[in-house]
Amino acid sequence: MRHTLEALRPATQAGLPKLAREVNPLALRRGSWRPTAKRRVVRARPSTMSDRQSAPRISWLAERWAPRLLVIASGATITLLMIQCIVDWQRQSGIVLLAYPASLGIAYVVYRLRMCDLLVLAGACLSLIIVVPTYLAKTLAKGDAPGGLLFIAIVVIAMAGASGWWLKHVARET
Repeated sequence: MRHTLEALRPATQAGLPKLAREVNPLALRRGSWRPTAKRRVVRARPSTMSDRQSAPRISWLAERWAPRLLVIASGATITLLMIQCIVDWQRQSGIVLLAYPASLGIAYVVYRLRMCDLLVLAGACLSLIIVVPTYLAKTLAKGDAPGGLLFIAIVVIAMAGASGWWLKHVARET
């Protein structure tokens, strides 16, 4: 949180370079730091020393967005390849039939047993919710019976409910 101040107390003005060195040591390479008359901005200090030590130096590196982005991209790709293999299986090599269950198994082992990440597990559940009805639609669409579409709808609802229950159970464990 930033606060603009009209005038700084001398003690506060003397403590700002020390605070700036702690936050960004490259900001003060040369010379002394003095606030200009045009703009004076002061950052709020952490309340205790433990807050300052527990806060990461570079906050975006502590986040898990980069591995998650890679997992989402690879999961979406393998899901689309599996759908293409189901819909147009004559032009496919069939390697996707081995890679898709392997990728789901690896995602389960890594993101459930080693480190718990609900986003990746939810993506795997969504992938299954997409692939299984696609397969059912391909196999049951040969007849014009409306019972096949009702069955697919029931399967989607059941899989979504089971996925939600399982993800809630996993979230409670962590």
